[in-house]
Amino acid sequence: MNEAVLEAIENLQALKEESDVSKKFKEKANKVIAILESNVQLNVEKAIMELEEMSNSDASTYLRTQVWGVISILESIQKN
Repeated sequence: MNEAVLEAIENLQALKEESDVSKKFKEKANKVIAILESNVQLNVEKAIMELEEMSNSDASTYLRTQVWGVISILESIQKN
């Protein structure tokens, strides 16, 4: 698995442990992790779309910023 994908998964798992994370946010994070772990190139694009939805949710500013960081990691994969 690509190092950037592993980094994105690690970041999402860490975000799920934050105290102010909603159940819905955790469910979405789990969905994105499952998408990324399936190891198909198109799944990076699918994961980015899911993360963009998460960043538009009612999550705190901190969580939205962290989600955008994960999106940036995944976008770097697409450019390579």
